[in-house]
Amino acid sequence: MKEIGSEFWNVPITKKMNQLFPESTQWFLSGRSALNAIIQELKGCHTVEIPSWCCDSMIKPFLHVGMEVHFYPVYWKNGLVQEAGLDSDVLFILDYFGYTDSSLNLNGYKGIIIRDMTHSLFSAKYMDADYYFGSLRKWCGMWTGGYAWTRDGHRLVEGETDNCGYTSIRENAMRLKQDYIQGIASVNHYSTAVKGFLKRFNDAETILEGTGIVSAADRDVHLAQKLDVEMIVSCRRTNAKILRHPCGGRTAAEPAAHWSFQNGKSPTALCLFPSLCQMDKEINCAIT
Repeated sequence: MKEIGSEFWNVPITKKMNQLFPESTQWFLSGRSALNAIIQELKGCHTVEIPSWCCDSMIKPFLHVGMEVHFYPVYWKNGLVQEAGLDSDVLFILDYFGYTDSSLNLNGYKGIIIRDMTHSLFSAKYMDADYYFGSLRKWCGMWTGGYAWTRDGHRLVEGETDNCGYTSIRENAMRLKQDYIQGIASVNHYSTAVKGFLKRFNDAETILEGTGIVSAADRDVHLAQKLDVEMIVSCRRTNAKILRHPCGGRTAAEPAAHWSFQNGKSPTALCLFPSLCQMDKEINCAIT
């Protein structure tokens, strides 16, 4: 069985260490947990500029500590455009699906820069931020998967070790998901209305909402450094090409049609396709 979306349940690895993470990288329960650790260092900062296209889990941590959040425009006009303001105490920037704004000029900015590497970890190297962080859960079946490092290599606050059972629930959910995908789950274990693993994943997310700064599972730290980068990038680029072709019309997939392939290459992350783009059986089977 194949599935589009939802959660991963496996982690592709190789025998050799990859070069994705600096030696000073610290590992956290999630990307949000890593961001919380960074925010702990923003003493005296009152305002933050965040892209208008951003997950709420990246916004709430700033609001939680009382920072004033401003949003800057993000749009497509012959390329990705991020109109970041340069007058805030903190500037939060990120790429989208492997694409970057080459016109973004941060030379005049005097504040603190935080870069979310979740979408660009496999496609770009940056030296323009004071803090870097992200999540591997968007790429593979990590139980935890948050990471962060600083420009000068100094260490952030250490995370707590108690994750309130989060990792065990995630592990259980992934095992049930694997059984389901491989077709070995019993009929009684999964109803047609609600698959058992979906509830377990949701239970884990509920716990995640209430956590602060928590360390990653040791298992994930080991796997992260041996991720099969070539395999992950290849699959995502192949899938992006497959998905983009049938949805090339600007009526059914307006946002997706804007993400042109640079130099003949597809992005390293899947394009975001709206539900209006109908996925037929042939396309479903072609996706890896």
